[in-house]
This record gives sequence, structure tokens and C-alpha cells, in this order.
Amino acid sequence: MFIGDNMTSNWIPNNQNNPNPIPSFYNQGLPLYWRNEQSGQIETAIFRFLNFQNNEVSTPPTDYQIFLIRCYFEHYINALCWQVDNGEILYELREDIKSIKSVESINGWINKALSIGLDPL
Repeated sequence: MFIGDNMTSNWIPNNQNNPNPIPSFYNQGLPLYWRNEQSGQIETAIFRFLNFQNNEVSTPPTDYQIFLIRCYFEHYINALCWQVDNGEILYELREDIKSIKSVESINGWINKALSIGLDPL
């Protein structure tokens, strides 16, 4: 559950076979922010990714944590506020989101998003 939304249940699934657990709720067309998620699972996943990238921990995110990061990125990139796209990179990001399955693919996706001024983290 995200702080500030009106959902009453925890939305993180117990397994990664479920569809994206993040609600398709967009406040005024804007994506929910990962730091406001109340279970702490997305925050833990993203910090594990960032700490691994910065060589602060030697263990990469688990497959489930990568799944949660991908789900958040999917929510983020599909927000209604992102509509203008020069060169169709936004469309590619939306298409590529399902292929995120590793730290390397997270990095590639983030770099592509940054190339058009979007920073999901």
C-alpha cells in the first residue's frame, strides 16, 4: 500500500507469477513513488539494487526483488503524464519493461529512461 492512497490492503504478492501487484492508480496522472510504499518491500529491493551497483553489498537483488523493481518501473513508465516522445523511446521503454530479469537489464532500462529525462528512482 502506498502512503496517501485509499487502498486498505497490502498489495505485494507472495510470488512473482502474479501480474503487476502495484495498483494502476495514478494521482492526477502521476506515478506513485516507491519510497511511499508501506510494506517496505519495494524500498528494500531498490536499496539492494543501488547498494549492489555501488559495491556496498556483494549480493545482488533476488529474483523476487528484481520482479518488484520491474513492476514498479512498469507502473512508473505507464503513467498518463508521460505522453510526449521524440524518437519513440517512451514506446520502447513500455515495450521493454517485461524483459527486465537481471541487474544488467535494470541498468539498461534506467539508462534508456534517463536519455529522455525520466528517472524512476
